[in-house]
Amino acid sequence: SPRPVRRPSTSPVRTVSGADDMPLTITLKKPIKRGDSELKEVTVRDVESSDYIALGPIFEMRFDKGVQQMHEDPQKALAYIVRLGGLTEREVRSLALGDFFRLKGFIQSQLFFPDGSAGSEESLS
Repeated sequence: SPRPVRRPSTSPVRTVSGADDMPLTITLKKPIKRGDSELKEVTVRDVESSDYIALGPIFEMRFDKGVQQMHEDPQKALAYIVRLGGLTEREVRSLALGDFFRLKGFIQSQLFFPDGSAGSEESLS
């Protein structure tokens, strides 16, 4: 069956599907200066096992005063965007916050639901 298309509802996003991957391309709210040109779109590829092995999870479960909480590591999100999107760390840090969150959200969804389904029996096995 075809993989679901992931599109944030309030952003100018174009999702491109391939046979074995599902990269995400977003139009940047604030273009990135790269030499004499401007980068107006960013494409991030699918997360592969080698990426996860190298970088690990973006979220960690921690106990704080007996309560289990998820803690995000924004530096890990930055590292994933650099690795999957071909941007430099400086370029990622210059992204509009909304663009950063859209890219981070795409990566997080792949880490939480690696087969593309949210909570299906297959994803739990």
